[in-house]
Amino acid sequence: MSEEIRRVTVSVGQEKYVLKTDMSDERLARLTGMVNQRLERVSAGKVRLPASRAAVLVALQLADDYMKLEEDHQLLLQLVAETRDTAR
Repeated sequence: MSEEIRRVTVSVGQEKYVLKTDMSDERLARLTGMVNQRLERVSAGKVRLPASRAAVLVALQLADDYMKLEEDHQLLLQLVAETRDTAR
């Protein structure tokens, strides 16, 4: 069951954001931690990127990860369906 919607301040990169969310503190901390780790990796390069460009690169990386997981999920669903068909 979801929690009540509340305002929470999170830090992403060097910025603070006030969010309205029903997400648990633990989940929100994990998400912001993931984004901050990616930002640190992207920003650790030799070329100093503006924050907006670093954020776009992180968004693209996360979207790519999501797309790969979505493709893997579809493949697993297909394998399960084939296994069921063969078992019948």
